[in-house]
Amino acid sequence: MPGQPLRTGLLERIDELARIDAALAEACAGRGRFVVLEGPAGIGKTAVLAAVRDSASVRGMRVLRARGTELEREFAFGVVRQLFEPPLAQASELERGELLHATAGTAAGILDLPGAAAPDDPASLRLDVSFAVLHGLYWLCANLSAAGPVCLVVDDAHWADAPSLRYLTFLLTRLDELDVALVLATRPQEVGTETELLATLAGDSCADLIRLAPLSRAGVAQLVEATLVGVPDPLFVDTCLRETGGSPFLLRVLVDALREGGIAPTADAARYVERIGARPVGRSVRLKLRRLPEHAGRLAQALAILEESELLQAARLADLDEAEAATAAELLASAGIIESGRPLAFIHPIVRSGIYADLSGIERARGHSGAARLLAEQPGSRERVAQHLLLSEPAADHWVVERLVEAACAAGKQGAPEAEAVLLRRALAEPPEASVRPVLLLDLGMAEATAGLPEWPDHLQQAVDAAPTAEAAGLDALVLGLALSRAQRFEEAVVVLDRARTAVGQAGSDLSLALEAAAVVAALNDPSAAASVASRREDLLARAAGQAAPPELLAAAAMISVLANEPAEIGADLAARADVLSFRGEADAS
Repeated sequence: MPGQPLRTGLLERIDELARIDAALAEACAGRGRFVVLEGPAGIGKTAVLAAVRDSASVRGMRVLRARGTELEREFAFGVVRQLFEPPLAQASELERGELLHATAGTAAGILDLPGAAAPDDPASLRLDVSFAVLHGLYWLCANLSAAGPVCLVVDDAHWADAPSLRYLTFLLTRLDELDVALVLATRPQEVGTETELLATLAGDSCADLIRLAPLSRAGVAQLVEATLVGVPDPLFVDTCLRETGGSPFLLRVLVDALREGGIAPTADAARYVERIGARPVGRSVRLKLRRLPEHAGRLAQALAILEESELLQAARLADLDEAEAATAAELLASAGIIESGRPLAFIHPIVRSGIYADLSGIERARGHSGAARLLAEQPGSRERVAQHLLLSEPAADHWVVERLVEAACAAGKQGAPEAEAVLLRRALAEPPEASVRPVLLLDLGMAEATAGLPEWPDHLQQAVDAAPTAEAAGLDALVLGLALSRAQRFEEAVVVLDRARTAVGQAGSDLSLALEAAAVVAALNDPSAAASVASRREDLLARAAGQAAPPELLAAAAMISVLANEPAEIGADLAARADVLSFRGEADAS
């Protein structure tokens, strides 16, 4: 019944479950709550989340769930998609229309969520795409909660992608206004994760942080007694506790191995616990696989590459026919390596990690390359293909470059510049054809600048240096100069822009004027350089006064007028003329 504490067979988690249950009750009463479960691998976070989902369902809450994975850490908004795709796909046309009203529809369209209309080009809408997506996703969550309380459950958040973590952080600022409980499970200080974003999220002042403790000696004794025959000897219990650190998952693996060996929990048998070792999972899985037929091992290795898969996909990657793969899956499930049912999935990420770690570097790279080509045959698999290609070895393959660039463009349009940058770096490492390299360097530098990553000046300069013509180099230099100005590196911007203008020549050309205008604006922002461009400033303002001035020059002149402290109406008039001409240009283009 609603209001009752969580009922579960979990060991030594009563207090933690009661705290989470109280948070669910608060959310149902219209006071959104945020709970963070923290603990190392195998401590029982996933089991606690399963109990949370059950309790939320009993309370009548709509449960939306997601899980971060090692493979999809660079999949932009991957966790967000897991949360919101199911309710949108299951909604009726009328319900979907209500959920996707206004900005929620804009965000869903940009992310290509089910039932959402494709948006116009965000650039033509003059949107900050990143903010538009975050704001729209907030309203999508708000619209869902308007129909009834919602419980958002995110497991393995330490593997969540950066854009999804940014959204969850954005959601927290307004969570107390919604009938929403956000319950997130993570490992502390996981290497290779979005550390700062995750720390910001988990460390928010509204977070109820619950650190799951290892099982106590009494808890270990209880689990051992429930699994093995007889009351365990204290020495046996102490040895189990020492070897597993009180991790529920590791302890279950250990006692299962002891049970299979017919070992009773006596003092004399404690030496067998020590012999199995402090890290029983990898050894136990390897032993189980050696006992199984060869095709079961091949399917397990293929699944370790895929992380989760339909049977036929894993079968093809393992070079098995469907019947062999089905038999292998049954054997792996019986051995406690994968879950029963479909899709195929390991019983725990630790098991997958153990099998994956046993693969050689060459086997992993080949496996991911093969997985990418298999997945590419399916519609809507662009991001998953790209994630596998990130883990393959560079081979100067044009097909690989195309797939990575395609995924990078999609990530950029969705307001995920970090993911775009990762994909472009890998595309450049392939490497691409020489003619494509300057464009990719420019796109990479722009993505890095947008994301605030430190490498952007080097990559933008490399794009300038690699440009095939002086005009192309001038356009790239304009991008670099504007980015430097935005970073308040005005002196460097002037040098870059002036060098490019000299190389371009043609003083009256639109590109030359654009470079000159950008250089003057940059210099005027630098008090030490403003006086040196006084004559250049006057020349640009005189050019802008002409009737045939392009909108880019008018916009720059408006900025120059403001920086030069001229009367406000002069700058306003120049800006208005630029806006009108720009609008006409967009209308003509359409």
